[in-house]
Amino acid sequence: MSHGTEWTTGQTEACPRHRAGSRLGHIHLQDADGFVDRHWQIGHGTILWQSVFAAIAHTCANPRLILELRGKEGVLPSAAHLRAMGLAE
Repeated sequence: MSHGTEWTTGQTEACPRHRAGSRLGHIHLQDADGFVDRHWQIGHGTILWQSVFAAIAHTCANPRLILELRGKEGVLPSAAHLRAMGLAE
């Protein structure tokens, strides 16, 4: 599942994850502006990350979270942004 793709197609943050439930295995994380699947680093778009992680928690799944970014230079800043929000270690 690609969260950035969901965001640009107008799907709600929780809906596809609820359908997958405990079968949710992988989530590709990227930020976007809701218009185009841009693969921005986390924190550069409009995705509400606290809501995303809350929705994941409600699935009872333990998916692999994959940063699917435009360039590798965004990996460390994205991880730092998620840590600063208390969403990653």
